[in-house]
Amino acid sequence: NGVCEAGENIDNCLEDCGKADKPPFTIKTNLTDVQVSAGKSEIYEISLKNTGDEKVNVSIHFSGSTFHFLALDENYVELDVDEEKIIPLYVTIPISTEPAVYTGEMVFTGAGYTQRVPITITVPFPGSLSLDVSVEALTKRVNPNGTAAKNCAASLLPFQ
Repeated sequence: NGVCEAGENIDNCLEDCGKADKPPFTIKTNLTDVQVSAGKSEIYEISLKNTGDEKVNVSIHFSGSTFHFLALDENYVELDVDEEKIIPLYVTIPISTEPAVYTGEMVFTGAGYTQRVPITITVPFPGSLSLDVSVEALTKRVNPNGTAAKNCAASLLPFQ
């Protein structure tokens, strides 16, 4: 029926649930769950790598409430066999943006496959603080039933 229903998967209903092999490209990004203040801009990265045995063309689109904050230099990437490209991803939060948690997806389509990467962008309230915690091990090795010494520090910092 063309719909992957409850109880169906690629093993028992390939026709409805998609291809059994994996996509010929991989995705990595440092933008998954970030905080950016209103009026600020940040640059993140998307790494696309062709893991297949032929050239692949990948299109990149955005969905959800993060859509209007995101921009790329190009939404279409051509990758030769074994090629990896780093694509800058621009996040711009207008000054008038309400403090909230915005969610969406980066949608990558190529060679008949679609991969989705969830995104969360938190726009904090002005004057929000962040907690910085550092823990340093003072004991390099601890025997069974031994005691470890550590140094802990915590501080509240204005959100940058």
